[in-house]
Amino acid sequence: MKGCVVAVQGLGHVGAELTRMLHAAGAKLIIADISKQRLDALVAVTDAKRRCMSMISLVRTPTSLLPAHWVPS
Repeated sequence: MKGCVVAVQGLGHVGAELTRMLHAAGAKLIIADISKQRLDALVAVTDAKRRCMSMISLVRTPTSLLPAHWVPS
């Protein structure tokens, strides 16, 4: 994952743990959540480069990986 740019939307239990794991694996992170508290908490421990509050902003951000349902058929 080192050097990959990964976007994570939703920083609840699963999203937060995924974010920590991706950070440990060396991924560059872009994170999004409606909760500023969750964003701030994960930025503090992962050094995420950007914080997004809007799902639209997140989808428009270039990443190395996309969920299958985001890829046009």
